Amino acid sequence: MDKTRALANAHAWVEAFNRHDLEAILSHYAESVALTSLLATRVLGDPALRAYFAKAWRPLRA
Repeated sequence: MDKTRALANAHAWVEAFNRHDLEAILSHYAESVALTSLLATRVLGDPALRAYFAKAWRPLRA
């Protein structure tokens, strides 16, 4: 991947994050991605990245 493509991917990820667009964010990762944060896993009981973002944004969507 060249620098231009890497910057475009990073920009797309940040835009998706700012929109709280879970599907767009997850499109940047392999389906099998898992968090390696012990705190996140302890709090969520689930190492899935989807669970992490869904729980983190829940108060913002209410």
